[in-house]
Amino acid sequence: MLNDDYTPMEFVVMVIEQFFSKSHEEAIQIMLHVHQKGVGDLRCLYL
Repeated sequence: MLNDDYTPMEFVVMVIEQFFSKSHEEAIQIMLHVHQKGVGDLRCLYL
């Protein structure tokens, strides 16, 4: 996941919750990590 200057943080949180089945708190932490570091690794593994 890459940080950009266009996508609203609320939208990113919603996408993380819906597509990666994360809680609201987890989604916020992931979004903040990407926002601060510029990049983050978010994977969806299906077995």
